Amino acid sequence: MLLKLNAADHGRILNDGTGLSGKVYAGTKGISVHFRYRYRFQGEPREMPLGAWPKIALDAIRANFEETKLRVERGGDPAGQKKAVAQKIQIEQAQLEQQQELAEQQREQAEQQLTVHAMFEDWHPEAMIDNTPQGAQQVRRMFELHLLPQVGTLRVLDTKPPDTARSAAIAAVREGHATAMQIMEIRHSLQRWAECGKGIARTEAQRALAQDDDEGGGRWYKAGGKP
Repeated sequence: MLLKLNAADHGRILNDGTGLSGKVYAGTKGISVHFRYRYRFQGEPREMPLGAWPKIALDAIRANFEETKLRVERGGDPAGQKKAVAQKIQIEQAQLEQQQELAEQQREQAEQQLTVHAMFEDWHPEAMIDNTPQGAQQVRRMFELHLLPQVGTLRVLDTKPPDTARSAAIAAVREGHATAMQIMEIRHSLQRWAECGKGIARTEAQRALAQDDDEGGGRWYKAGGKP
């Protein structure tokens, strides 16, 4: 019978008298019949989708129908249970999305308040992983002695090139040009780390970069790297 259906049967309802029914659809991909089982649960009407032919074989649809009918006869509510499960999944998905959004907001807020000192502490273990303990300690000493007093308490978003240049100039006077160059290299390494999106919120960095400082210069970091 199903094979004899054509476009003229679009919208037709097929019934076999047992509660199983199918609605005929004539589309661009041909004829399909969407089957469902109608029953009552606690006096309320219910409809349980059973699948669409020919995507699902008729034998499989009938087996699904017999299983669903048996569950109803035993006092179950297959359609209601399916709806409850779908609602539970939606609620859990919404809660997960809210948690992820909140975590992202908290991360961005923390990064916006990130100081140069805190950024250094995040950067140092990763940057020094291939260095010797003595070399790592020397880098820390350079930072704590020359950069920490000048920019350590500043937010990363508020730092400007003159801040680091001032530290390098003081170091050059105290310990020589080589020390000043080492300080600038630490600054450049921190900048490259920030460019990877690890040190500051990327969108905030881009916003800050778009604003020139009062002296017409840019920030000492930038939000480059891959988007």
